[in-house]
Amino acid sequence: MWIDEPGSAKNTLSRKWVETLRTDRERFGKYLHFGQRMEVETVSLEELILRHGIPFFVKVDVEGHEPRVLRGLQRPVRYLSFEINLPEFLPEGLDCVEILDRLSSSGRFNYSVDCQRGLALGDWLDKEEFSRVLRECCETSVEVFWNVN
Repeated sequence: MWIDEPGSAKNTLSRKWVETLRTDRERFGKYLHFGQRMEVETVSLEELILRHGIPFFVKVDVEGHEPRVLRGLQRPVRYLSFEINLPEFLPEGLDCVEILDRLSSSGRFNYSVDCQRGLALGDWLDKEEFSRVLRECCETSVEVFWNVN
């Protein structure tokens, strides 16, 4: 794990996020350095489900490492969310949508720019429609929600 500061929400397992923030002064008002690295133990979502049961909601917040985490899920959960930092991580966001659709093609997607204001779309969309919305999105960060009923 690359560490910008102890306890920082910007610490990450994603080399791409590190390189983005080392060269992007605009996003957070300064260049980030990530001067430390730390080895951390990880566990797959599937292993957590085997230990604790199927959760009602999963929040994935791993700063650019989302596709790898979601590949560790072998069954759908009712609700799941993950963040996409745009435009840098659009390909990874679209990959996440594909991964989740393979788990359950009945799953539907929505997103929020500001969770306090609620969901951005009036309807939950299938993979194709939602992927189109993501490609056209002009926000710098969105929280994607996936629902399987």
